[in-house]
Amino acid sequence: MTRFPPSKSVVTFFESLATDRRREVEILRNILRRSVPAGFEETISKNMLVYQVPLHVYPDTYNKHPLWYVALASEKSDLSLHLLPIYGNQQLTQVLKDGFKAAGKKLDMDKRVINPPARTHSTRN
Repeated sequence: MTRFPPSKSVVTFFESLATDRRREVEILRNILRRSVPAGFEETISKNMLVYQVPLHVYPDTYNKHPLWYVALASEKSDLSLHLLPIYGNQQLTQVLKDGFKAAGKKLDMDKRVINPPARTHSTRN
């Protein structure tokens, strides 16, 4: 059994992307799949690729929905990476900022959302 078996909604999500955008999202998806701890679910929610804590692992959420860990949104003109653990956690936010600085990379971020640099201009097929 694979760690993140694709759901029909994940397959549909990728089929809806333009070819060049699909390649970009696949690159980020592969990084996420290697980085997200075991036990998280991969799904589509609010038209984003989401890695979440399953309700059977943590059912006591304030809204009765699974807790999101990270989400990747593919909007009309850009991609955005939502890192929920850093929201409201200044220590984790600083670790992220320091990591980007040490790598010589520019961090385009507001609150918990990272905006990867645009490499191509994608439109839907």
